[in-house]
Amino acid sequence: MASLAAQYERARNDGQRLTWAKQVLKYVERNFADGTKISEPNLVKWTDEAISIITANASSPRPEPEALFLRGDLQASGAFPTYLAKNLKEAFNDFELSARMGWAPSWFRIGRDYEVLGDLARARDAYERGVHVADVGCIYRMGMANLLAQLELPTSYPRAIAILRDAADKADLDTPQPAYIYGMLLAGEFSHVDIPSHLLRPANEPVSATEDEARRRIQRAAYLNFAPAQFKCGWLFEYAQLGCAFDPLLSVQYYSLASQGGEVEADMALSKWFLCGAESFFEKNEQLAYTFADKAARKGLASAEFALGYYHEVGVGTERNVELARKWYRKAAAKDNTDARERLQALQAPQALGISRQQHEAVMDDKLVRKRTQAKMLSDREGRSPVFERDQYLGAGASTGSGQGGSAGQRRPSGPVNGPTNTNNGRLAPNAAGASDFKSNNNNLELSRKKTMKMVEETAAGRKRPNYGFEGRPRRDASTAPSMPTTSAAPKQQTRPDGPPAASAAPAPTHAGRIPSGTQGASTAGRHGTGYTLNDGRSSHSKPQSGTLPPSSNTSAANSKQSSGSDDASKKPYNTFAEMGFAPQKQSKKDECVIC
Repeated sequence: MASLAAQYERARNDGQRLTWAKQVLKYVERNFADGTKISEPNLVKWTDEAISIITANASSPRPEPEALFLRGDLQASGAFPTYLAKNLKEAFNDFELSARMGWAPSWFRIGRDYEVLGDLARARDAYERGVHVADVGCIYRMGMANLLAQLELPTSYPRAIAILRDAADKADLDTPQPAYIYGMLLAGEFSHVDIPSHLLRPANEPVSATEDEARRRIQRAAYLNFAPAQFKCGWLFEYAQLGCAFDPLLSVQYYSLASQGGEVEADMALSKWFLCGAESFFEKNEQLAYTFADKAARKGLASAEFALGYYHEVGVGTERNVELARKWYRKAAAKDNTDARERLQALQAPQALGISRQQHEAVMDDKLVRKRTQAKMLSDREGRSPVFERDQYLGAGASTGSGQGGSAGQRRPSGPVNGPTNTNNGRLAPNAAGASDFKSNNNNLELSRKKTMKMVEETAAGRKRPNYGFEGRPRRDASTAPSMPTTSAAPKQQTRPDGPPAASAAPAPTHAGRIPSGTQGASTAGRHGTGYTLNDGRSSHSKPQSGTLPPSSNTSAANSKQSSGSDDASKKPYNTFAEMGFAPQKQSKKDECVIC
């Protein structure tokens, strides 16, 4: 809020005011996409003014192409119906005009509209035009089309890999998916397509170099707030894979961010971390283990439903209750969870006591603890030091040791937690540092531990995407409340004789291209009514290892063929990559079981 207030004060022309308006809508989406009411008075006023700025600019004789795009997005989403009614045809007109005026992202929305209608020739033409002007969404879509033989294109692995690499290079906050997908392809995580190995790894390149690039690509997507990539990073630091050190704190931080982004598997991963704890990093906390399993189970995750049954059976974070255990086991068994079926069979007797605490501890030591011990041994054997991304969590310039900063998506090595070191690209150099480095490393460990637990507490409470790097507070003077405009600009109705068959792409699940649909609530009065609640509608994704992939592009919400804005005959084209051609792999027993 303080940053938005300062940006508003600096706005001196239409372009700067439009930029401010876009940032306000981004802020609203990022913080209220879960349906929370916007009750802060200044934000209600700012939302009103932001939409007024956009519509006034788009309706002017010389509109900014971005204003047309933003108005089109508002009309396509119907996020604020009391101000701009949902009108897919008018949204398409705005996208088309802004594209021809040079706004590259509009080509993706046009291409998606035609793709929904089944006019693949025009869809390809729009995407290719977007590729020509370097729009990352269009580049990404054409890469997937060449990879999976879509849009009436033949499979072309060389072209697909080249295009996807270009899209990964251009990945940004609006379209972070390409960096993740390309990184996962390099890591060999997707067996759904048989890509010749030489296209991903040249013959003279060592495997370690390919793994290093894969990790950097995935971390780049995580840095860009892509929840599946954040989940994957948590997994990498938990099991010391792709050159990552074994780092429980960083693993939990990534899992927390993924959970805040809606990745339900991350809740289950956090549950397993706190089920056992991590020596020298944080203690086990069975109450947190139960809380995170409960969060995931209530979102329908079968492995979490099994976990809740197990926790009730053993008495983990709650009182022992065999009947409740049976209830959750039945829910999980209905979703083909074999572990739940086995436990139901074991608990058939009316007086069945279930697994004892002693048996539980033995299983934990044999399964979870042993696997993490092996990961730590691998990390130590290869000389990897624990990694703390201080530029993200502690502020720029906080790195220690060699003082390396690194660009976004790169590892920032530091000394290990158990003794003094110097760092050399993440490798240990024992006895090269003095007592000051040792003290600094211990201080950083404690700071990272506190930061981690703060994130965990906020995640457990259901907080969404907080900005951990911002320590300030909104100012309370008059400057934080921009004045309301004195007039309200009505949206200009454009009728194009060559418009599309009544359809327009619905809002994209990205930071800049979408405002989720919402309803009015009882709060501070504004031009749209008395406050808002926003609903994201984004589908959650399974963890990458099990084969369910993230959104196919920077759009995944419903599309409709009704020019009047009706939701009849709506579609959800390519809501996941599985729908684009990646068949989900059957989840293995060890992936489903909370104690494996």
